[in-house]
Amino acid sequence: MKPFLLALSLFICGIANATNYYFSSVSGDDSRTSAQAQNPATPWKTLTKLNSFFSSLAAGDSALLKRGETFYGSITVSKSGAAGRAICIGSYGTGAKPIITGFTTVAGWTSLGSNIWESTSAVSSLSDLNMVVINGANTPMGRYPNTGYLKYQSSTASSITSSSLTGSPNWTGAEAVIRMYRWVIDRNPINSQSGGTLNFTDNDPDYDPTNGFGFFIQNDVRTLDAQNEWYYNPSTKKIRIYSSSAPVNVQVASVTTLVTISAKNYITLDNLSLQGANDRAVYCNGGNTVTIQYCDILYSGMDAVYSYPNAPNIKVQYCTINNSNNSGIDLGNSDAGIIQHNTINNTGVFPGMGNYTNSTFTAAVAKGDFSDVSYNHIDTAGYNGIYFAGSGTNVRYNYVNYVCFNKDDGGAIYCYPLQGVGQTYTNKRTVQGNICLNSIGALDAATGSQSNGHLIYNDGADDNTDYLDNTMAHTAYGGLGLFFNNARNSTVRNNTIYDCWKGFYYIKYTGISMDNNKIVNNIFVSKNAGDYPAYYEPDETNMTSTTILDSNLYARPIDDNKSIWYGVSNSNVYYTLAEWKSFTGRESHSVKSSIAASSASDIRFVYNETSTSLTINLVANYKDVKGTVYPGTITLAPYTSKVLVKNDVINVPPIANAGSDQAISLPVTVTLPGSGFDPDGTINSYVWTKVSGPAGLTMTGTTTQTLSISGLAIGTYKFELKVTDNKGAVGRDTATVNFGTIIVPVTLVDFSAVAKPNKTTLLQWKTTTEINSDYFMIERSTDGVSFMQVAIVNANDNSNIVINYQATDYLPGSGINYYRLKMVDNDGRFQYSNIISVNFKNGMNGTVEIESTGTYRDRFEISINSTKAQSASYAIYDATGRILYKSNILLQTGLNGITKNMMLPDAVYYFKLQTSEEKLALPLINRN
Repeated sequence: MKPFLLALSLFICGIANATNYYFSSVSGDDSRTSAQAQNPATPWKTLTKLNSFFSSLAAGDSALLKRGETFYGSITVSKSGAAGRAICIGSYGTGAKPIITGFTTVAGWTSLGSNIWESTSAVSSLSDLNMVVINGANTPMGRYPNTGYLKYQSSTASSITSSSLTGSPNWTGAEAVIRMYRWVIDRNPINSQSGGTLNFTDNDPDYDPTNGFGFFIQNDVRTLDAQNEWYYNPSTKKIRIYSSSAPVNVQVASVTTLVTISAKNYITLDNLSLQGANDRAVYCNGGNTVTIQYCDILYSGMDAVYSYPNAPNIKVQYCTINNSNNSGIDLGNSDAGIIQHNTINNTGVFPGMGNYTNSTFTAAVAKGDFSDVSYNHIDTAGYNGIYFAGSGTNVRYNYVNYVCFNKDDGGAIYCYPLQGVGQTYTNKRTVQGNICLNSIGALDAATGSQSNGHLIYNDGADDNTDYLDNTMAHTAYGGLGLFFNNARNSTVRNNTIYDCWKGFYYIKYTGISMDNNKIVNNIFVSKNAGDYPAYYEPDETNMTSTTILDSNLYARPIDDNKSIWYGVSNSNVYYTLAEWKSFTGRESHSVKSSIAASSASDIRFVYNETSTSLTINLVANYKDVKGTVYPGTITLAPYTSKVLVKNDVINVPPIANAGSDQAISLPVTVTLPGSGFDPDGTINSYVWTKVSGPAGLTMTGTTTQTLSISGLAIGTYKFELKVTDNKGAVGRDTATVNFGTIIVPVTLVDFSAVAKPNKTTLLQWKTTTEINSDYFMIERSTDGVSFMQVAIVNANDNSNIVINYQATDYLPGSGINYYRLKMVDNDGRFQYSNIISVNFKNGMNGTVEIESTGTYRDRFEISINSTKAQSASYAIYDATGRILYKSNILLQTGLNGITKNMMLPDAVYYFKLQTSEEKLALPLINRN
């Protein structure tokens, strides 16, 4: 297998007859000759050696780093390849991708008192520090206030004045992070302070502060007052951290750029892991035909991939990009740039950690002509998910979720004319098949609310762009589904827009005519009564004769009356669809939904963001807004969605569960813990009956969930549980109880359990006699009634001496855990031991709340109580065990809050949190 893997790596990087040079940070030696370095058994060692030799590489050559190893430093590409013969920096061997890192681990700390710790020595030679990772989490520098913004009431180009400041403390020398506009956040060094006025260096010639917006203070040691907040001293090059104990697992980015490609052509980076760039992981300054593929690019202080000013034919594909503080992939104005099949998460999460001038906070930027941004999975971007601007660009089949929470007046997909408002494009641009969800809106210091987070935003009178087959769902108040801002020569067709403040927003605001637009065959659905499927605001004189509106579906199922909003002579009019048709003389084939809902909870949105068909179990009967019935399941084609309304015409029968079959050897009372589940209603009644078995028993609780049975005789019994739902449908299930005289020749003289400090249970037992014994099964219960298998230990078969056994339960639950032994002989007969218990005191507990309405719809709020400060990881799983979201957190003593905005279909999910000592699992049910 190893030779095959090596051959595959060489095939990806170059051509068969190229020269390959090998590097190993473990077994390498830079004193070896270039001939020796062509043998993987005698590699070179460092990136420094690679840089010194790079100009000697020939077109088609490869520099290969050994998998599973880490290389500190940076690479400077100083030689071009040729067409069909790219120079490749790749990998060889087996195991994890080789790591090129700029991280330095902080080794020692000195306490300065008041929970402030300082590194005992310099941690970097750089003048600033943009990336600090603590316990695996990207961690922002300290700030005041710790969350939110202070408001400034007045300003000039280089000052702001706020009633929240008094002059003490004086923040001279710190940094003001100022929200200039909804879409602009700047970082400005504070030169002086007088009372409530901050005077700063104006870094941004394009924007001045807007009165009523917000700011906060950072980059000052006096801001450190919360766990893991940090400050980097540019003079001493030391870092200070606020921590209740000596910090651990602290990494700082001490290399500016990991790979620099300056005006070099035909370069490929393949199967590398780039981690801990203080500014950029890959900086492409000019050049042509650079390919970055199958790479992991993690923890970039500014940008993961940055191309400036122009690198034609640059391609980034099949990469995983996480935790970039400014932008994920920014190809600038590069023509024919390609961004495909990448996963880009957590971009621009912290408002003070981006660029000094107008932080980008965008996952993917492609402003050149004939770009292609397709099949990417983008989650959590502080501003735009995708920003494109060039002629002939395609943006297709991307999944973009959770955007515009640090800046807004942007979107999951945003376009703006590169040459300014009203630019005309010769070549058609296409935005097709994208799934765009959850545009949040950034906190407004003036109002304290979140708004203006949009999903697809056609801005600046953009021209000649088609929006086809897209899905847009979920905005906060003020957020728009498709913002069609003075567009021209464009088509909007077969799109689904759901649960937005205004779904389709058609507006004219410049002196440019909105000619030749076609809006047809779309589905515009509002979830809430206060929202509108569409808003047309061009003024009636500007809805030109070349505008085509037809065959659209307008729906607000809970109030499907005057749901179309129109701007007439600077005032608003609300129309029914019939009134709208009469007013415009258009939309003769447009319709309302024939499906009504009694509440928003009856409306359901499902989508498929993958490239394969997806079948979803609806657990109830639904109709889509066009009237097609889905009795329990729906199958979605790739990159499609449906808006469904619960259909109560067909009642889904309930599901009964009579509990597990049981076998007993003593005349004890047997408990059958029954249950019932109704996917589209409630359980009205439970009825237990005996189906078969000897007479003479006593049954208690025959009309409750739990049945108790006593007075059993030897024999086999079968009991049935019947559950009936609120509409009369019935579900049935049976359980068997076998009562027999069982003789197992095992003499058990001791059985004990010990709760260990590492949250495991040590179980020990001993026997004095064993005849024909097969194995012992350890079973655990949380209630002493229903047991599950934990482990199996083989028995000794035959013995008349004392034999000691033990086993470990690695996953006991919090609180009391009950255990018993099932002793089984070679004939299958068995006997149970007595029941014993151990108690794990709850070190943590938690609750889950789900906000499904208002501004914070689809927001999970999880509260965790911890007995001490400790690192933890957490994840949200679906019912199949698939991880939907995961992250890390540093828990503080007491109450901790975890908030996550996620759009999930109605179903059962699980929240799990794990520390080094314990774990917590909480079920949650999302019903929008």
